Amino acid sequence: MMKTKFTAWVLLIVLAIVLPVVPGCNSQTQEPKNTDMTLGTPEAKVTGEERQTPPNSLPAPKAGEIAEGRVERQKPEHPLISCLYFDEASFRNAVSSASVFEADIHGLKAGIVPHHLLASTMIASFWKTASQQKYDLVVIIGPDHFRKGRTAISTLDSGFSTILGDVYTDSKLVNALVQQNFASVQPEVMESDHTISSHIPFISYYMPDTPILPLLVKGNCDAGKTEALSNWLLETVKDKKVLFVASMDFSHYLPLEVANEKDEYTEKALRGFDYEKIAQMTNDHLDSKPSALFLLKTMSNMDAKEIQKWDHSNSDIISKANTGYTTSYFLFGFFADAQNEQIQTSGRGFRAFDKLTIPLL
Repeated sequence: MMKTKFTAWVLLIVLAIVLPVVPGCNSQTQEPKNTDMTLGTPEAKVTGEERQTPPNSLPAPKAGEIAEGRVERQKPEHPLISCLYFDEASFRNAVSSASVFEADIHGLKAGIVPHHLLASTMIASFWKTASQQKYDLVVIIGPDHFRKGRTAISTLDSGFSTILGDVYTDSKLVNALVQQNFASVQPEVMESDHTISSHIPFISYYMPDTPILPLLVKGNCDAGKTEALSNWLLETVKDKKVLFVASMDFSHYLPLEVANEKDEYTEKALRGFDYEKIAQMTNDHLDSKPSALFLLKTMSNMDAKEIQKWDHSNSDIISKANTGYTTSYFLFGFFADAQNEQIQTSGRGFRAFDKLTIPLL
């Protein structure tokens, strides 16, 4: 009898030691795995119910769900920075309602896109449209909102970390840019500003593995410097297919009716490549003169002067409010001359979409 009791006690002790290390037998409750793959690919649809009650985290794409041609990139020398300007609910709403403005975007060289998350649907629609083509590089420029940069232009030599996947910079191009004294690497400035960060999740989602060159430019940056930067970049990346993006918002802090008047004036100046008028503009018209001038100079040199207005909106319109204190947004696409691109462009046109109410962040 004593021998039986002893054997039982030994057995209990052994089980107590072994069970916790057996897979699936951890004494702590395991979180259920997230099997929602609705955001696994850009074309996936998100149901209305899922948009109302999004899961705690977005799933990373599985192997095989990534577009062919994915490149395994070497990890950058410096740590990635966080993508601080991301709201999952707004992101899900945006990608589920994003439009493809044009199926044939051969010749698309650049865009002007908002950076306020209130305009998330507009942002998503641009990147979804741009993703119909494969680009070797995205150059994205916009305002240094807080003027924290030590130099007129700030950049990043590593990349951004997001729950959708990491977005890396073209570190060789960044190093060359710095050596030419066009910019300085300032990750702390890039991380704290929403100009670039608000686009990163959409780039990761719609254009995974596409390297970027992010540029934050101060409002007092000399026009000669941005023109020299444009000329240098065009020569340096001449063998690559590059998408240039100006991350910009337009009229600031005005009533809707006045903002619309200012926007009409600004649009006319942009379409006319009127550098002098743009150089004299204030926040009543746009938030980054240097970014606008850089993009127009670049597009002029690329003979990409065909401008399509894909959308125009305002914070009061999107939020269905009447604040009298608004920000306005444009979506423009810049296309190369049809003869230069040797393509048919007769079917190109504007296609609007209904705007959603997205919480202001």
